[in-house]
Amino acid sequence: MPHQLRILISATVITLLSTALSACGERDAARTEPPTANSANAPASDGNAEAAPDAVVFSSFAVPPYELRLVANACTKEGDCPIVVQLFKERRLLDTQALPYSAEGRTAEVETEEVDARWGADPGLEAWSASPAEYDASTTARLVNLGPGVKGLLISQQEGYEHVGRNHVLLVPQQDKLIRAWEVQEMGSGPTISSTVLAPDGRTGFVVRTVTMGGYLDDKPFDEVTLSYSVWNADQQSLDLQDLPTGDFPVYLINAGGYPSLDDANSARRAATPCLSELWILDGARYTSLGLAPAFVGNLFERRAEAEAAVEKVAKCDPRAKPSLIEHSKR
Repeated sequence: MPHQLRILISATVITLLSTALSACGERDAARTEPPTANSANAPASDGNAEAAPDAVVFSSFAVPPYELRLVANACTKEGDCPIVVQLFKERRLLDTQALPYSAEGRTAEVETEEVDARWGADPGLEAWSASPAEYDASTTARLVNLGPGVKGLLISQQEGYEHVGRNHVLLVPQQDKLIRAWEVQEMGSGPTISSTVLAPDGRTGFVVRTVTMGGYLDDKPFDEVTLSYSVWNADQQSLDLQDLPTGDFPVYLINAGGYPSLDDANSARRAATPCLSELWILDGARYTSLGLAPAFVGNLFERRAEAEAAVEKVAKCDPRAKPSLIEHSKR
C-alpha cells in the first residue's frame, strides 16, 4: 500500500473515532443533568454528578448545612417510579426517603399545577408531576420551622380523580439522616379528607385539618371538622399533635344556620345548594360553651381571614342567609 494512502486512512479513522467519542460524551453529560421543575433540561441546583442519570428533580430546599431534593426517580422494571426526598451535604448523597405515592410512569417533562383550597395543602403552592398517566401522583412540599434551630420539609401528595387519596409526610434532617417525624395517609374511597397548612400569625409548625364525612359509620351521623397543631418534641425527635382550640390558638367557626335535627339541617343545605355546598353539617353538642343548635351548617378555620371570606361568600350567594363568625378558644 502506498505510504500516502496509509496516512490518509489513518487520519480518517482517527477523525471517526474522535467524533464518536465526542457524541458519547455529550450523551452521557446530558444523562447526568436531570431536568428540574423550572426547566426540563436544566441541571440540578449544584450540578452534582451523583444524582441518578434518569432522575427528574422537582425542587430543592436549603436547610444548612443540608440540601433536600424532591425527586422523581428512575422507574423500576415493573414500571413503578418512586418519588423520593434526597438528603445532600457538600454535594454528597447521605440519605433517601421514599414517599407513599409513586408514579405509574415517567416523562422527561415536568407538569405543574397550582394548589387550591381543595388540594390538601397551602393554597398558592406549586405541585409537580412527571407522569404520563392522567390523575397520577402529584406532589408539593414546603419548609416549616418546627422550633429553635429545627426545620423540616412538609410534603403533601394526592392522586386519583373521583376518589382522591392524599398523604402528608414530615421529614427532618438530623445528624446526616432524614427523620420521618410524622405522616398520615387517607384512603381515596374513605370518609376522611385531610390537609396540612403552615401555622398562621408567625407561629412555628403547621396545622392538620381533618374532615370526616358523616353517615359512613352508624355512630358518626354528623360531619366532623377537627384542627390539630404540630408541637415538636426535641427530646424524642418526633412530632406531637395538639387539638385546637387552645388558650392562645383560637379557631374560627362559621354558623350558617341552626336546626333542631340532623335531617332538618341536611334538608336546608340541599335547598340552598350551591350556596352552602362548601359547608358541613356539624354537631352543636361538640361546642357546648357556644350555645349552638343541636345541628348547624358550618365550618371551622384556623385563620380569621379565611373564615371572614367564607362568611362573605355565603352571604353574597344567598342574601337570605345570615352566616355568623364565632372566635372559639379554650379558657
